[in-house]
Amino acid sequence: MLANQNKLPKLPVPTLASSRRAHLASAQPLLSPQELAAAEALWDDFAATVGPRLQAALEQRAAAAATSWVRPHPPDSLF
Repeated sequence: MLANQNKLPKLPVPTLASSRRAHLASAQPLLSPQELAAAEALWDDFAATVGPRLQAALEQRAAAAATSWVRPHPPDSLF
């Protein structure tokens, strides 16, 4: 099933800013204005503290990954 996995292009790592936009856009219809403001504040805090460090770690993982950075694939023996 995954015989050609290494021939596919790697998925790009989304930027922290694009992840913020996507998350808030998907949450917006579900949240009250106050909850959305709280979520935006949490993102701002995340982006100002641990976000850049975690983003750098994710980018390093993606660079070192043979295939997808999203998750490691299970061994072939599981199929």
